[in-house]
Amino acid sequence: MSLSSCLDAIQHITINSKGDIELSFMLTISKSLFAMGGSQGESLEDSFTEDVIDPDELSAMIPQATKVDARLIDSDVDYGYHFKFTIPRNFQPQDDTPMVPRINWDNIEILLGMPTPEAEKGETAEPGPTDEMDEMGEAIFSSAKYKVQISKKLLEQASKAYVRTASGEITNVDLVDLGDTYLVNLPMLMIMGNEEETYLVFEY
Repeated sequence: MSLSSCLDAIQHITINSKGDIELSFMLTISKSLFAMGGSQGESLEDSFTEDVIDPDELSAMIPQATKVDARLIDSDVDYGYHFKFTIPRNFQPQDDTPMVPRINWDNIEILLGMPTPEAEKGETAEPGPTDEMDEMGEAIFSSAKYKVQISKKLLEQASKAYVRTASGEITNVDLVDLGDTYLVNLPMLMIMGNEEETYLVFEY
């Protein structure tokens, strides 16, 4: 069972009084689900760093950020990290810069997921108990969500939202108006299980 299938992610994007982008990103895993999945003697901290992401690597993914804060979440229920980035308003991210909104004339694009590591591509699991456990895990954790909130300070009006892969495949998603923000709920498996870069697009 992949550790990433037990993850929940929340991303919030707004702008501050100076016009800079304030980006908040939280990744957590349920400690009870991790225990159910079987740790094979590995600590939760090591599994998170090796199978999900190294906090130092994530902090370094946005070198243009003028301020980076990373806070460990280690409660009785969850384990993970809460990251906060401050990014200059006029910064236009490259195609491989994750989480930072790319502001275009007709839409806003956000890179959600990085490609699957090369070492994991093309791997074929041998049939048996492990394969069966993976199928069960996918069924159990298919409800895990990647939630993206974008403030109307940055996006005053949105007509629709969809997910676009690097190859051009489009999946329409529900756009929820929460008053001062827009919310999109994405299946975690859509993000973590995709071998292509995956973008969330908000159209004006």
